[in-house]
Amino acid sequence: MAMVEFSKLLDSQESIKAAHEDLKGSTLRLEETTQQVKEINLQLKETNLQILDMAKQHQKTAQTTLQKIEDLSRKQGTGELTLFYSVGVSKLKENSVDYDRLVRFVDFLSRECKGRKILFVSLGSASAFGPPKVNRKLAKERAEFPQGLIDKYLVNTPHEYYKVYGTGDLYSPKRKFFPLNC
Repeated sequence: MAMVEFSKLLDSQESIKAAHEDLKGSTLRLEETTQQVKEINLQLKETNLQILDMAKQHQKTAQTTLQKIEDLSRKQGTGELTLFYSVGVSKLKENSVDYDRLVRFVDFLSRECKGRKILFVSLGSASAFGPPKVNRKLAKERAEFPQGLIDKYLVNTPHEYYKVYGTGDLYSPKRKFFPLNC
């Protein structure tokens, strides 16, 4: 009986040794996997930093380009025009003050362009109040509205739309009430 028990004990020890070896192998694989995950995370961090740097460079390029366009428009004497829309509206009423200002501005451009192509940059925006999705749609429609009027009045004048897009409420003030300085 002692020998049978001793044999069972030896078998149990062998099983424990085999399980211990399996556990060591699993631990090694887990450590290798952990190291690989750490390396992947490091690569992801490096990639994210590169993307962030590229985004900063693109933003700087965009700001520089916008500044050059604004400088060029001021230098050529054509300047800028800001149109004011009623709340929630994407079109100007015919014979309204801003509609007439746009017509006069386009008429001025047609006389002063002297055969040069006119480039338009049209930005639309909406208030900071209301759903952002609605504001983006309204801003886009406001940016696109002047195109039809410009095309109507610049029939024989070469012109092109450099950019037309809505900014939503990006540049709009976020406060509800503005104090008046009297």
